Amino acid sequence: MKKGTLAVIKLIPDYIRDEKLNIGLVYHSPTDGFLRIKFTKKLHRVKSFHDEMDMDFYRMYTQNIIDEFTPSIFNKIDLFDEKLIEKLSYNYVNTFYFSIRSISILEDMNAHFEDLFNTLVYYDEKIKNRPSTYKRNRLIAETYYNDEEFSLTYSEKISGRFKEKINFDFKINNVFVKIFEFNDSNLIQMIDQVKVWVYNSKIIEDKFIFIVEDNIKSKLTNRLIHELNSKNNVYKGYDNDDLIDFLNSMKYSDDNKSKSLFNTKQ
Repeated sequence: MKKGTLAVIKLIPDYIRDEKLNIGLVYHSPTDGFLRIKFTKKLHRVKSFHDEMDMDFYRMYTQNIIDEFTPSIFNKIDLFDEKLIEKLSYNYVNTFYFSIRSISILEDMNAHFEDLFNTLVYYDEKIKNRPSTYKRNRLIAETYYNDEEFSLTYSEKISGRFKEKINFDFKINNVFVKIFEFNDSNLIQMIDQVKVWVYNSKIIEDKFIFIVEDNIKSKLTNRLIHELNSKNNVYKGYDNDDLIDFLNSMKYSDDNKSKSLFNTKQ
């Protein structure tokens, strides 16, 4: 699996408030000399998020960034430099911030870039074209977790008490993972799902966890999460582009020692 670099470009009006908006993406495969950059088309979202922003300045500044990341006869760039994004983004540390991480490069790099853009700069697409929660999490896990230390598989199934198939979203090493996302639009369906998984929790002997993203934060969703957490295996909330950090932060207790949930080297 080829390695590359991904940078999520974030708009940060004020570091004290710690408010961030994903506005762009840079994708680099040094093995292939492949580099792409793209900014959001939804300028009204930028203005709504940061209403003190001078939009003429914003257009000029983002175009300057695009020019800086685009090779030309006037802008010599070593596309095979593994540290290219770090070097080109070095001076962007204030309002425009580059969140950089190593990734696995998939075979169709243009499609991979577009899928990541639609996942991480999520609101650029019309609602009907936005990737599902499952597709988003699968893509991020595949992009960030596909290396020699982690074994990642999808749509994993185990057999229940009556030989029925219990479906998890994916499996990392020996840990099964199920994702729940509570929204106003799906709450009724999620109540039914939680009832099923509360029962499943009582009979599953394999190691498993629930990742919950609660976008409602009501007494009802708190109660649902409490019911799911009968084995203290619920992990709540993360940013899409920080899934790998979120997963690495998961710990379990073994012989009074805190260990990483997925680390195979322990």
